Amino acid sequence: METISEYFMQFNDEMWPQRKMDVLEESFYQCEMCCKKNVPVDVYLRFICDETPPWMYHEDDLIVLCSDCHEDHINYLMECEEEVGK
Repeated sequence: METISEYFMQFNDEMWPQRKMDVLEESFYQCEMCCKKNVPVDVYLRFICDETPPWMYHEDDLIVLCSDCHEDHINYLMECEEEVGK
């Protein structure tokens, strides 16, 4: 597997902005967790799959979140990782 920094460099590829825009438009630029509108949102991966470029993820594996919900989502994932590690 490539390093994390190498993986995230793929987001600079010309394919990602179009995929990201498609996902944002499909969600009507609305956070999928809190359903807020008119707040800045971004597209995130629900998980990272080895060697799969971000624009190749199925739409169900991408999530549109506001910054508050993204932070909550990251905290949840970290808690799950801790539980699995026990």
